[in-house]
Amino acid sequence: MPLNFNRSAMHYSDYLQLDKILNAQEPEGERLGEPAHDEMLFIVIHQAYELWFHQSLYEVDSVIGIFGRPTLNDNSPELQTIVHRLSRCATILKVLVHQIDIMETMTPMDFLDFRDKLRPASGFPERPVQAAGSKAGPEIRTPLRPAVLPLPAAPAEKSTGSNRRRRNPPCSSCSTAGSNGCLRYGPAQRRPTRAGRGRAPEPQIHPKTRC
Repeated sequence: MPLNFNRSAMHYSDYLQLDKILNAQEPEGERLGEPAHDEMLFIVIHQAYELWFHQSLYEVDSVIGIFGRPTLNDNSPELQTIVHRLSRCATILKVLVHQIDIMETMTPMDFLDFRDKLRPASGFPERPVQAAGSKAGPEIRTPLRPAVLPLPAAPAEKSTGSNRRRRNPPCSSCSTAGSNGCLRYGPAQRRPTRAGRGRAPEPQIHPKTRC
C-alpha cells in the first residue's frame, strides 16, 4: 500500500484536541472575582468522570448492538468480545471509585469556598448518569427519589414475674376460679414467681369446706 505524503501531518495535540480540553475549565469563582483554588480540582475530576462515563456508554452500546443480531452462537468470537468489553467497563468503574481519593484531598472548608456559587447544580440529573442506568434495564421515566422506609416497630416488652398475674386454679369442690382463687371463700395461696425455688404448691383450701 503506497504511502500518502500529500496529507497533512497529524500532531498529538491536534488529534486529542487538547486546546478544547485544556481550555474547558472555567471556574465560576474567577468569573465572579472570588477565585477559589480547589475549584479547578473539582472541575477536572468531574470532567474526568464524564469522559469515563462516555467511554463506558460507548462500550455498552456496542454490546447491545451485538446482542441485537438475529443469531448469536455461544462459542462465537462475538460472545468473547462482549465479555471483554464488559470487563473493560468494570475496570473503568474501579478507576472512578479510586478518583474519590483525589477528591478527599479537598477539605470541607475548601469546598465551601465555592459551593454557594454552584447552586442549584447537581450531578444526579445529568444525561450520562441517567443513561448509564437506563442501558442496564427499563428506561427511567420519572426521577429517582430516596425511598422512605417505615421505622421498625418497638420490641414487645417481655413479661416478668413482677408484671405477670397468674390465675389460681379452682378448688377440688367447685369449678369457679378467679384471680384470687375460690370466689366464695376468698383468696387462696398464690403460686410463687419464677424467682422462687422449688415446685409451685397447689392452692391450700380446707378439705371440709365446699362451695
